[in-house]
Amino acid sequence: MIQADGLGLLSQTGRTIPATGFLLPAALALPLLVMCVCDRAMAQCKPENVGDIIQRATTAMESDWNAFPGFAFVERDSVTSKRETTVATNRVFMIDGSDYYMPIAFNDKPYTAEQTAQEHEKLLQEIGRRSHQTEKERFFAVSSG
Repeated sequence: MIQADGLGLLSQTGRTIPATGFLLPAALALPLLVMCVCDRAMAQCKPENVGDIIQRATTAMESDWNAFPGFAFVERDSVTSKRETTVATNRVFMIDGSDYYMPIAFNDKPYTAEQTAQEHEKLLQEIGRRSHQTEKERFFAVSSG
């Protein structure tokens, strides 16, 4: 290990190595090299058309939103009130453009088969209700959810 002692360099053996003039240029060489490399890289970058960037981003976002209805995920929410925490776990999926939260556990205890059957029945009723919504009702349900 070589350490600077102010007058020269201290070698591993403890002997001082006299400072030479090559250290200052070597210390400046790295930043100069980095600046040169970065400058060349920047010269190769072409300015993008803002309209093209926005169009690509919009296309990617639309693709993501179009794929979303086919996905379901599990969400675990915890609420602490008066030093007591309650946890609700829901399976979340899309029905006719808006989220539906189906409870599957409470306080990290999975629902029983009977509770799950009741929630499944509620889900079927909700699917029926949403399938009979008008476009206006569906718009307000999606925009408020």
